[in-house]
Amino acid sequence: IRNSGSVTQKQRDELYFYIASSQIDSGNYKMAVITLKKIKYPDREATSTLQKVLFLGGMRGISRGSYKNAAPLFNDALKFRGFNNYIEIMSQYWLAECYYRLNKYHSALNILRELQSDSSFKKSNKYADSFFDSGYCLFKEGAYSKALVEFTLYLKYKEITEAESSTGRGAECALRIADCYYHSGEYEKAATI
Repeated sequence: IRNSGSVTQKQRDELYFYIASSQIDSGNYKMAVITLKKIKYPDREATSTLQKVLFLGGMRGISRGSYKNAAPLFNDALKFRGFNNYIEIMSQYWLAECYYRLNKYHSALNILRELQSDSSFKKSNKYADSFFDSGYCLFKEGAYSKALVEFTLYLKYKEITEAESSTGRGAECALRIADCYYHSGEYEKAATI
């Protein structure tokens, strides 16, 4: 949008917002971010929309297995604290997942610990999963006794269906618990799982 004397900055900003909205609707999150960043004086709606688009772009990266590209988008979404608490906590959660997938276990674990103490996150559907995730971070770092605690907490907080206990995360968690016992030298406990 050219800088013409007949269009005010406020009008230009509104036009950028409408263009970005169209880009969001068509799934072009990358261009929507670029357009939203052109708004010289963003209001609360524009800033909140930018946070949402950054989050959605990160989620698209996750779904494509592009953790290295998704992580900066989640980090950018977290720069807008106080706009949308759900997007904030989910950006943190998925950023931890990115770090885990990028073998940055300590960074992932730090985020998960912060989330696990957040009262809003405790109400989310990812709270129990965060213990599974932190268990894996610790397991990958060789802290088997600590990982055991986390996997046990996952089973405590997660309602495991019968199908999950034999094929899903419940079964995987049981195997990791057995592995933790094995690596800790508690072979009999490992064998009973």
